[in-house]
Amino acid sequence: MKELQVRCQTQDGMFRDEKVVTVRGESGERSFFVDKSQLSQNFVRAVVLQEEESRSFIAIPGMPADSGPTRLWIDKQNTTSKKQV
Repeated sequence: MKELQVRCQTQDGMFRDEKVVTVRGESGERSFFVDKSQLSQNFVRAVVLQEEESRSFIAIPGMPADSGPTRLWIDKQNTTSKKQV
């Protein structure tokens, strides 16, 4: 599977090893609770489920901070460090 790093904003979570990350998707901003190990500076790890020319459908490994799904479309300009897993 392909994974990439998605630009995000971070805040402290409720637990020591947890962060709240906010990612800008095509439908607006979404927030997720993730383990700190999923972060690298201002980027969070995501798995690519589908790709198109200018966007990717991704899954964030964590719990949504709202009632929405953990999958979303993002603009590829908000990503970096693509690699194969």
